[in-house]
Amino acid sequence: MNNQQLDVLSKFEKMQKQLKQNGRLWDSWPCDILYEKCSGVIPWKVYTIWAYSNVWKSKFAYWHIAYFLRQGKKVLIINLEVDAPHCFMNILQAVNNMNYKEVMDYKLTDDDIDFYSNLTITDDLYKLDDIVKKIEEEHYDIVFIDFVQNIEWKWMWDYEKNATVAKTIQRTAIKTWTTIYSLSQLSNSVGRDVNNGNMDFISLKGSWEYFASSDVIFVLQRCDDEIIVKISKNKYGRNGGEYAFWVDFARNQFTYRRTDDWLD
Repeated sequence: MNNQQLDVLSKFEKMQKQLKQNGRLWDSWPCDILYEKCSGVIPWKVYTIWAYSNVWKSKFAYWHIAYFLRQGKKVLIINLEVDAPHCFMNILQAVNNMNYKEVMDYKLTDDDIDFYSNLTITDDLYKLDDIVKKIEEEHYDIVFIDFVQNIEWKWMWDYEKNATVAKTIQRTAIKTWTTIYSLSQLSNSVGRDVNNGNMDFISLKGSWEYFASSDVIFVLQRCDDEIIVKISKNKYGRNGGEYAFWVDFARNQFTYRRTDDWLD
């Protein structure tokens, strides 16, 4: 038996062990009603959080990150537009349910230092090769990229660059057995459609490959104090349905309210 076959058998045995220990094949997830539609949070897959500008997609990510840290996951956040201290502040708010004023007066404890030992935040990685190298060498459970269109690659047309980035992220997730959350922007025209409630046809900004290389895509629409989440692509179940979350913007908390899921 060659090395490739042995590797497949090893991964299969890992899946068996997880199923036996946890009673489910994949990791637990932040919101049952949403993630049960796509078989949980699956290693080596790409989840895209997709929204127009200023629709709280980063806040949605921070809420996820707080959950994964509580599960003991090793998490990497690659920031391409937010500096690391502000990113950490937002995660601290999500973990401890604190507003901006409360977090300014908060004193980190030894327990905090231990809790956040599984968290790595970068704000100085922009080149695709450097990002891939870090993920491959340091073996994270969950990686967040915020946001993916800002990744730099050698000079080429935007479409070619974004196509390369999308495919490379997918291959990296598979190679490293890592779950990658890719925060992505919508084009201006599509963003206006989504804000007007038209989420039937969506395309990611920069390249169609961002859609093709994602396993699950969540589209976010802002509506007053709510976020409406729609599953736009789902390799592990059916697309569609709209899931409403009340958002405490000051504390980075998302609370499930209701669903309009005509698929059940």
